[in-house]
Amino acid sequence: METPPSTPARSPWDRWIAVGMVALSALIASAWIMRERQWATDLAESREDLRQAMHRLKTLSSSTDQIRAAYLQRKAELDSTRKKLEQASARPPEEKSKTPATQEEKAKSGKMILAYAEKLSQAKLPSWVAIEKTETSIRLLPGVGLPAGNEGFAAFAGLARPLASLDPDWTLELTARAEPGTDAWETAQDRGSLLMSSAQKSLKGEPVRLRLRIDVSKGPRMEWRLLPPENPAKPLPEAKAAKK
Repeated sequence: METPPSTPARSPWDRWIAVGMVALSALIASAWIMRERQWATDLAESREDLRQAMHRLKTLSSSTDQIRAAYLQRKAELDSTRKKLEQASARPPEEKSKTPATQEEKAKSGKMILAYAEKLSQAKLPSWVAIEKTETSIRLLPGVGLPAGNEGFAAFAGLARPLASLDPDWTLELTARAEPGTDAWETAQDRGSLLMSSAQKSLKGEPVRLRLRIDVSKGPRMEWRLLPPENPAKPLPEAKAAKK
């Protein structure tokens, strides 16, 4: 009876090589798994950092919008206050101290202004004079065609004589104005001196109610305000009784 041939025995080196390959494969797999986990952890941390950064950006943007809205509101309030102050400063002290006029006084003043405006339209004033009527006065403003420089100031102030001849009871208020700035008051005073000197030369000693006002605000460099005469004060009852 024949015996099957025996398989050759493996050498120890083959076993060690097989064990080493298995161990190396396990080590590589473990390292790969650890690397994947680290990548997943880093990705999660990056996403969290990005989320927090976006949240901080939204919070900062919201705060910036609130600050901007508060700034714009405050700026609007300051602009409104500044305009009110400019309007208040533009009024002469006499108007500020006056008591509110009655309806009868307003109607009488309106009629006087209309009558004076009619005289102005008939007067031979230069073509560059712009006339503006208000409830309490008449304004004369420099228009297109006024000479430049000191000649223009002298020509504008020279209107004092024809204006005084219309009605000597009216008050002629000459305003010298300069826009706000570093040397605004000095500029306005220099313009006022030039205007008043030219107006006095034009009048040649003629009696008239003339006054100068220095103003620092935005507006024309010079203007005339023609003010109607105030209503005479009514005598007190005691004075009437004493006269009787």
